[in-house]
Amino acid sequence: MAAPGRPTSLHRIKETLRAILRPAADQGLLTHNVAKLVELPPAVQPKPKLWTRNASPSSGGPVRCRIR
Repeated sequence: MAAPGRPTSLHRIKETLRAILRPAADQGLLTHNVAKLVELPPAVQPKPKLWTRNASPSSGGPVRCRIR
């Protein structure tokens, strides 16, 4: 069994499947769009990391991040 994916990826996969199956359901080839029945945990966006003035990826110095 495959390991579960990240929540955001799972939501994108679900929406892709819904879009693919919608025309088949509309044409009567499927009785239900089963992708609509899938329930996923909410996707939580990570907090952005802000660069300090003294360090950035282009400065070559040590990279430090602040989380607000």
